[in-house]
Amino acid sequence: MTINNKSINNKLNNTFNDKSFSFDCFINYGYYVTGLSLITPPLIGYNIKKLYNPTNDIPWIKGSCKMIPKQLILRSGQLLFANQLKESTNNTFIAFAGIGITQGIIYGHCTSNWLKWIKLPFKISPNPLAGFGYAAMRDIISQGIPFYVGQNINNKLDNKYTLLAVSGTSLVSTVASQGLHNCQTIMQIKNVGYKKSAIKCWNRHGFKMLYVGCEARICMMLGVNILNYLFLRDIWK
Repeated sequence: MTINNKSINNKLNNTFNDKSFSFDCFINYGYYVTGLSLITPPLIGYNIKKLYNPTNDIPWIKGSCKMIPKQLILRSGQLLFANQLKESTNNTFIAFAGIGITQGIIYGHCTSNWLKWIKLPFKISPNPLAGFGYAAMRDIISQGIPFYVGQNINNKLDNKYTLLAVSGTSLVSTVASQGLHNCQTIMQIKNVGYKKSAIKCWNRHGFKMLYVGCEARICMMLGVNILNYLFLRDIWK
């Protein structure tokens, strides 16, 4: 069997000439990962606080700073995984589902760490890997919709109100997906199943389960979707 070195070299050249592997692309990835790693820990902590109203003081700065190094690693792996999904399937929504699943692990890392400092009035069984289904659905809504719809609105407005379009769709999609996020957070804190987490969330908050804590995720997803627009749009479109 003969190996066609020329064919292999051509495939490698085509791959690394692709915009997903350019130097500018890696710079954009660096900005994207760093931005997300900075905003995620304090906002996840705030969401837990809104869900359970702990009475103790929370070391926001100390706790967030301790999580950032691992967040950088996790966010880098998340983006690599999502980018490979996008390249292999050519489907951005599948890529955002992949982001959602890995996002669940990243949020779970933050949740498990915050539970070392946030005192809750019940026994906890942290499981940062719980709730993949909730996570995938959440991020298809909260990131996939602004990524597409925001751009379409912006095109109709002749590209004059780019950030406004992204921000508006981000706000709506974040509130629409908050219930899924709250159910996953309860799964990660109590290590229960999908149905039981939804029941527990409903018993504690009623209809508020659909939006309680959404202000933290509005800030987070506004940041995420602006970062998507600034650093992923030209690579993933």
